[in-house]
Amino acid sequence: MDNLETVKEEPKKPSGVKKVLNVILNIFIWIFVVFAVVMTILSFAAQSNSEGVPSLFGKCILTVNTDSMSPTFNAGDLLIANRVDRDTAMNLEVGDIISFRADINHDGLADINTHRIVEVVPNQEKGVSYKTKGDNMETNPISDQDASGGIDLVHWSSVVCQYDEENGTRLAGVGKALQFIQQPTGFLVCIVLPLVLFFLYELFKFIKAIIFVKSSGKKQITAADEELIKQRAIQEFLASQKQEQTPPPPAATDETPADETPAEETPKTEEAPEEPASAKETPVEQTAVEETEAEQEANEKDEATDA
Repeated sequence: MDNLETVKEEPKKPSGVKKVLNVILNIFIWIFVVFAVVMTILSFAAQSNSEGVPSLFGKCILTVNTDSMSPTFNAGDLLIANRVDRDTAMNLEVGDIISFRADINHDGLADINTHRIVEVVPNQEKGVSYKTKGDNMETNPISDQDASGGIDLVHWSSVVCQYDEENGTRLAGVGKALQFIQQPTGFLVCIVLPLVLFFLYELFKFIKAIIFVKSSGKKQITAADEELIKQRAIQEFLASQKQEQTPPPPAATDETPADETPAEETPKTEEAPEEPASAKETPVEQTAVEETEAEQEANEKDEATDA
C-alpha cells in the first residue's frame, strides 16, 4: 500500500439534458419568485389605499366578479386599468368603461363596480356625474340608476380608474387567482410556503457549494484505489498465514549465558614439564615404600623355605 497514490476525484459533469432541465427549472423558479413578489406588493398596495384597489405605477389591478360586462370581459378576468386624476374624472365621455365606488348591495359599504358610461349628467353645484350600465343585455337591460333598487348617479369623485378597451390588458381567469392570493389562506399557501421552500433550497445549494470548495483541494480515494487496497490487504494476509505455517530453523546454542559477558582471558604462561611421581613423593612416603618392599621380600623368602 506504500506505492498506492491517492488521486483527486474529479466532479462529475452533468449531462446535456440534465443541464438544460436545470436551466429550465431555475427559470421557472425565478419567474415564480418574481410573480410572488409582485403579488405580495399588490396585496399590500390594495390594503394601503382608501379604495381597496391594488395600484402600482399608475395602474389599477381589478378582478371582474360578475358577468354583467359580458362579452367585453367575464367573471374571473383580471383587468389592468389606468388610474384617473381629477381632470380626467371630470371629462369622461359616453362609452368609457370606468371603475367606481358605489353601494351596490345597499348595506352602507362601498364596493368597486366596473361598467360603461351611457350618459353624462352635468351639475353646476356638485360637478359632473355619470349614468352607467353593463354590456350584458340579459342581466343589465337598463342603466344601473334606472333599474329597480338601482344606485345613485356616479359622481366624478367616485371614479377610481378607467379601462382602455383598445389598449387595456385583460387576463382571462387570472382574477380568481388574485382574489384567492389576497386572502390570508391563499397568501400563506401560494406565496409564503413556496418562498420558504425556495430559500431553503437555495440555502442548501449554497452550503453544498461551500463544502465542495473546501473539499476540492483534498485528495480522495477512488473506487479503483479502494479495490487495489483490498487486493493488497488480501495478499499480505495470505503471506502472513504462510509464514506462520513454516517451522522456524533451530536456534544455535550458546553455553555462555546471554546476560553474562565472557571472562577476560588471562595470558597463557609456559608450564614446566611434569616430574615423575617418584620425584614428587616426600621423604616419609619414600620410607613407607621401602618398608613395604622389605616385607614383600621377607614373605617371599618364607614361602621359599616352606617349599
